[in-house]
Amino acid sequence: MLYVNRKELDKTQPQWKRYEEFLTTKLPNMPDTVVFKSGQPIRFNDTGLPEPAKSETIPYVAITSGDFGTETWQYTNRPPEMRDNRLVFTDRRYIFRRAWKIDKRKHPDLIFFLLELSPLVQKGILIYEDRKAEARRKIMKEMGTTDVKFMIYSDHSPLSVVTTGNESALRVIAASWGVPNAHDKEVSIEEIQLGLFGRVESSEKNKSVTGRGYREFLNEVQIDENMALRANIQRAIDDGIIKYDQRNSVWKYTGADKAITVVSGNRQGNPSGALFEYLQGRVEAREALVSSLAIKYTPEVQEETIEETRMSPSVPNVTAPDEKKLLHLQGLNYREKQKIAKENGINAFGMKTDELDKKLLEVLSS
Repeated sequence: MLYVNRKELDKTQPQWKRYEEFLTTKLPNMPDTVVFKSGQPIRFNDTGLPEPAKSETIPYVAITSGDFGTETWQYTNRPPEMRDNRLVFTDRRYIFRRAWKIDKRKHPDLIFFLLELSPLVQKGILIYEDRKAEARRKIMKEMGTTDVKFMIYSDHSPLSVVTTGNESALRVIAASWGVPNAHDKEVSIEEIQLGLFGRVESSEKNKSVTGRGYREFLNEVQIDENMALRANIQRAIDDGIIKYDQRNSVWKYTGADKAITVVSGNRQGNPSGALFEYLQGRVEAREALVSSLAIKYTPEVQEETIEETRMSPSVPNVTAPDEKKLLHLQGLNYREKQKIAKENGINAFGMKTDELDKKLLEVLSS
């Protein structure tokens, strides 16, 4: 039985709705025998054996602040006695040691009291043992690890050198996840793979700060503008074009006093993520970063830059010269294509993108 403010809970009370919702939505998904276990860590003595479990006193009274003000909830397995015109509850607590098994068909009110109201459950001193949910979490974690390892390490992965014909896809993705010097060809692709998995795994463990993990990696394997931007940021860091002034929480170009952006206090745990979000919404700032990268590299090196790999890595890169040049063109915006057209004597004024691609391919292939 449940009492609220010393009155037995029934359908006439506003608190009944909360109890009824628990009975209809949560309780049916629980096993017939609901188990609570200790949330305290197991301690071992000098002999290496576990110490006896410390007993906990679980009160059957909980004072909460609800929609109707301060509420005093009381669970009891037997009706209280009336003494001197006041209710007296005989069962006021439970002594818990190792495991507490409760039949949900006989004591749904007790399960509700513990899960929804007990301060010891809310503090993690007493834990509801949800084996199905725990198993599901473990499976999802293993699935995430397995899928990520396949994408990074397997020759059958759409990102692999075997599938794409070059290392560009893996290097761009690695750079977008903050792997240092991912674009440096002196760093082997095997080192890149190990570094990439390490970054994704670390990000998963700190997802509350990074906002990225296994699922986000699998969603991002299609190389798009966001991934290219992340990769460009890491490339600019590696090459010393930009740097993070940790003391002042400021991103700036090396040798320049003007800040790119200031990282606010709540984002200082993930400054690269803060810079990405800033650049993501500012076209001119993004173009300035790309221009700084372009100055540092010769045209020969730029043929395998991030822009070329913006297409889906699931489509293998082909080796035919004409098609490779077309892939490079697909990674450029219309303004950049117009510039190439002008350099090759093509009047691109009024041309549609498809027509301009065709003209450029004809000239570049001749």
